[in-house]
Amino acid sequence: MSKILDDQITPAYGTDRVSSGKSMEQIKGIVEALLFTAGEPVSINRLADTIQADIAQIEDAGLQLQLDYSGDSRGLRVIRINNAFQMVTDSAMFDYICQLAEIEKRQQLSQAAYEVLSIVAYKQPVIRAVIEKIRGVGSDSSIAKLMERGLIYESGRLDIPGRPITYSTTDEFLRCMGYSSLADLPPFPDTEEDTGEQMSLSDEMFSDVQLEQPTELPKLD
Repeated sequence: MSKILDDQITPAYGTDRVSSGKSMEQIKGIVEALLFTAGEPVSINRLADTIQADIAQIEDAGLQLQLDYSGDSRGLRVIRINNAFQMVTDSAMFDYICQLAEIEKRQQLSQAAYEVLSIVAYKQPVIRAVIEKIRGVGSDSSIAKLMERGLIYESGRLDIPGRPITYSTTDEFLRCMGYSSLADLPPFPDTEEDTGEQMSLSDEMFSDVQLEQPTELPKLD
């Protein structure tokens, strides 16, 4: 599961933070530096405590950075994942990053894996038996592949005989999909029995997505 720095910390300055006296441009510059240095999602709470700024100031600074980095000429992007911001590389730069860092492209996910991923995304937390009932085939290898790629994780167990494992999507899934939260997913069909309609969701969700592309800033030797 994608790591976030750090939503579980004790606020150093309390929940009612006093404005730091810094200008928005100063706060934006500090947030930019922190995101660049972290290389992974940093929670808004963590940023606010580090800068001694209000939550609203951090959210405004993050939004401004998203706009600043949204141009076609920029190689970096600032994205929001739930209550965190992250600086990532633009997916259009993938080939150049590969040449510089000699990163091998990972294999594209199979259609079966995409189907499993779409079911988990909409039905989470969901057990293997439900996934296989919807698909009509075994899904062990697809689930294992998705967990290996960090797109889903074991989120708990149902309190029923056998205590089957439940699966949910990770923040890495949101990052790869370009979503800020699960609320951004396209609408799901109301009729659960309509398997064909459900399977078509995988085509809708992933038609323009290439999950093999790394978006985190590479660590070069």
